[in-house]
Amino acid sequence: MKFPLGILVTETGLIFFSIILAFVLGWSLGKNNLGNLFGTAIGTQMIRFKTAVLCAMIFILMGALISSGGTSSSIAKISQVSSSTDIIVIMVSAIFVLELFSRYGIPVSIVQTNFGALVGWNLFIYTTLDWDFIKQMTGAWILAPILSCLICCGLMILVRYFLNHHPISLFIRDCFLRIGLVGLGVWASYTL
Repeated sequence: MKFPLGILVTETGLIFFSIILAFVLGWSLGKNNLGNLFGTAIGTQMIRFKTAVLCAMIFILMGALISSGGTSSSIAKISQVSSSTDIIVIMVSAIFVLELFSRYGIPVSIVQTNFGALVGWNLFIYTTLDWDFIKQMTGAWILAPILSCLICCGLMILVRYFLNHHPISLFIRDCFLRIGLVGLGVWASYTL
């Protein structure tokens, strides 16, 4: 098969195109999630934007290289994609959704977009899906914000109680906040 420009499409060409799409997907991910990772720290001027971008780049890359096995095994439970063409279709679908949501300022997870694209790909090729796993993942996306909300409320009660009974100087409190916001942004980048 030939492109209109006459370039012969080979497996190597498709792999190269897949790598380019992976970079575009990474760019969309960064554009969509930097505000989630460091938004509070940048908004309160605890960290400069350029520093936040650099920290996010380093720790997202470290997390991908060191700890990506969990996500990869979850994706592998959905399907075994072997063709470069299928990978390209799945990535273009995920990129389109990420870009669409980013354009309207709606934060979206790259895992959710890839998950949806993989399920769509499986439905298209009539592969048997593990519906129990799909229900488990969907349930986790619903339960995670609720559980995070409850944990946050509990932590706020503890922090407020501690600060009311053990006053801390404004300078020390500012240092703790700066370290905490940057540290949590780095941790969130790594886990992303």
